[in-house]
Amino acid sequence: MGDDGSSLVQEVEHINAYLVPGMNTVVEKVVSPLAEITAMDRGSGPVDGGHLFFDFQEKEQLIQAWPQAQAFIRNFSNSEEFINGKQRYCLWLDVDDAA
Repeated sequence: MGDDGSSLVQEVEHINAYLVPGMNTVVEKVVSPLAEITAMDRGSGPVDGGHLFFDFQEKEQLIQAWPQAQAFIRNFSNSEEFINGKQRYCLWLDVDDAA
């Protein structure tokens, strides 16, 4: 779509598997690093044991007991929340917040 919401039409010779104009290029899965780097043990998921997560009711209880906590609460969503339409929140603290 164009910036104004109008349809955008582009004629190309070939559309690849990623639905963009170009050659047939497919990114394949690899099980080992492409470079000499430390292997990744886990992704970017939380490692707090679930203690910093809240449902809506818990979030509201925390804010009622400690209104300043609102500044440290963020929406949290992963595949489970997205697929099932759940609301979940996390207590988000940066190193600078500890001071």
